Amino acid sequence: MTDNESIDRELEVFTAPLTEGESTPEHDAWIRAKVEKTLAKKTAGTMTYYSLDEVMREFGFNAR
Repeated sequence: MTDNESIDRELEVFTAPLTEGESTPEHDAWIRAKVEKTLAKKTAGTMTYYSLDEVMREFGFNAR
């Protein structure tokens, strides 16, 4: 599986419609990996934080 195929598969799993309260094992694994990666960055002191004012200046106050 190429990197692009892997990314496409991750996106497909993440965006697949679910009924309310339902979750797939793939989604759980994906979100846990993302959380672990973020927590590792926070622990290492390499997280970048932006204030709400900075974000609004960059994207507008009503950016979605």
